[in-house]
Amino acid sequence: MSIAVIGTPANDGTVAIVAAWRALRDGVNLAGYFHWSLLDNFEWAWGYQKRFGLVFVDFETQRRIPKRSAEVYGEVARANELGAEMA
Repeated sequence: MSIAVIGTPANDGTVAIVAAWRALRDGVNLAGYFHWSLLDNFEWAWGYQKRFGLVFVDFETQRRIPKRSAEVYGEVARANELGAEMA
């Protein structure tokens, strides 16, 4: 089983990473984790109002700023484990 995850404006996407890790720990046969979008983008239902990417995009200047979820995703991928503060 693989899951695709959409971060929500109510959280920074780290909640889903923690949930996926706990599912693995509890024996779920989870083969993959796919974050919805690398960059904030245009969503058909919400336009530019909602931001789901790992990287914040300032649409006026096109500046990109990694969000906390991008840091967490990178840390988990490099270490192949959840940091003690999140587990």
